[in-house]
Amino acid sequence: MILFALQGIAYAQELRFEVLSGPVYNFPSPLKLVLDGQDPMVFRARYRSEPFKLPPYYDFRLTRWKDKWGFGLKFTHHKLILDNPQDPIQFFEITHGYNILSFTGIRSFKYFNANAALGVVIAHPQSTINGIRYRRPGFWGGGYLISGAVAELAISKSITLYKGLYATAEFRGTTAWARVPVANGYADAPNTALHALIGVGYTFWKRKQ
Repeated sequence: MILFALQGIAYAQELRFEVLSGPVYNFPSPLKLVLDGQDPMVFRARYRSEPFKLPPYYDFRLTRWKDKWGFGLKFTHHKLILDNPQDPIQFFEITHGYNILSFTGIRSFKYFNANAALGVVIAHPQSTINGIRYRRPGFWGGGYLISGAVAELAISKSITLYKGLYATAEFRGTTAWARVPVANGYADAPNTALHALIGVGYTFWKRKQ
């Protein structure tokens, strides 16, 4: 994915980098808990994201543009905190990241941009089940695990501020599925969410026509 996104830079007309943040609404979704030697448990989970509390929600995107098309990589630090835990769950969250790493394609129209993306969920789960806290180092030495897949659709609008600097706003929908380990088992934690984002971008390279 990374090589495919970067191999066409030499043919790009522009390279852009964007940073965004904003509130998120998580739709209720089924949380499935599977523990060793027990029947699976499924209930309707409600999550909050607390995007402006540490660690905050953030979104980075690097894209190359040619004519009306942009392609690139995007990393989103999304968070899930279970609001309605049920026995045997005392605590369940994915807050150091229900992270999304995706390959994105963007089409520029007269008044807005349309964006579609596919990628993977890199999760950092933390939980207490039956009084047992889950801990695992994962890769990067921090408990991060490649846990599932995600698809995204979005529309955005950008306004030039000064030369290569611009403001951008985006309304995005994501749907994802992730399987994360818990003490003595695992949990399937799908997530469908709406993201209302605002941020800034910069065109740091532009080829002369």
